[in-house]
Amino acid sequence: MGVESSSRVDGGEGADVTIGITDARSEGAIARPVVEPADPISSLIEVGYGATIVKKAFLILGELNNEDIDWLARQGRKRTLEPEETLIFEDQQISALYFVLRGEFSVVLDPPVDRELARISTGEVIGEISFVDSRLPIATVKAIAPCEVLEIPRFRLTSKLNQDLGFASRFYRGLSLCLCDRMRATVRRLGYGTALDAPELSNPKPLTLDPQDLDLVRAKFQWLVQQTR
Repeated sequence: MGVESSSRVDGGEGADVTIGITDARSEGAIARPVVEPADPISSLIEVGYGATIVKKAFLILGELNNEDIDWLARQGRKRTLEPEETLIFEDQQISALYFVLRGEFSVVLDPPVDRELARISTGEVIGEISFVDSRLPIATVKAIAPCEVLEIPRFRLTSKLNQDLGFASRFYRGLSLCLCDRMRATVRRLGYGTALDAPELSNPKPLTLDPQDLDLVRAKFQWLVQQTR
């Protein structure tokens, strides 16, 4: 997936990507993806525990290669939602996996509980749990601002995973990292049963990426945003 004035950066097995680079003024300068200051990609970066924390889409895209991301862009479609429009309904089947390209969603329990559980913004993934276990969602997801998502139909993704073992291994590893990060965040928030049930979670911290890997996955996400139609 190339653009003018591009260079291939090797991020390890299955993680290389062709990205736009800035002008290298000196020999040995490190190529960096071009990210406009006003681009919503900047909202994907959070800082905590002395390291950069990334959102769920980065954890999945970081495991995928060029061809994988090309396939997602071709097979998915961009869907636009207005404020108060519902993307997922509680107790109704989900037919797709969603990457949030722009905007913010609210995750709420329907009446009589009628309570907000979380906010989901640019760079997050929606529907990954129901994709794995096929059970109905336990909450409603609705837009609270103008939003754009990349919608990957479930039947197309399932077919690809069944036919392409390389893609399946990379995708499921990324999805596992995504779900692990969610579990650790839940344990960190609730803070119970850690020592006995899962000693490795006794001091849970969010998954992080070093700056070089972060540049790589940020470029992948930006390219995905630009290529979706």
